[in-house]
Amino acid sequence: MNIFALAGIGITAAVIAIIIKQYKPEIAMLVSVMAGIVILTVAISVVAPVLKTISELTGMAGLDSTYANALLKALAIVYITQLASDNCRDVGEAAIAAKLELAGKIAVILISMPMFEGIINLVMKLLS
Repeated sequence: MNIFALAGIGITAAVIAIIIKQYKPEIAMLVSVMAGIVILTVAISVVAPVLKTISELTGMAGLDSTYANALLKALAIVYITQLASDNCRDVGEAAIAAKLELAGKIAVILISMPMFEGIINLVMKLLS
């Protein structure tokens, strides 16, 4: 991943959005969203080998893949939520951004429930 290219895309999109915002604010938001999607897509494509390695290491360690999957899903939810809420704030919708962040936090809690259940079951086995 060439971080300089991604930074260039981000800065260029920001400048374009600022210029367009004077004439067509709705188009400026689309430029911002599209730049975010492009950057996120590139970052995700680079992360794919890392995810494979994590899965292999989890398998070699004999750990349940539920924990690694929950962690990776939670990370994806966090990044997507952050991208969406930042875009909402950029267009002046702080209230919607706050609701998105709350929904993201709830989604992370729901994703992590199997891990909590596993930990509680382990503790119960150790105590009995």
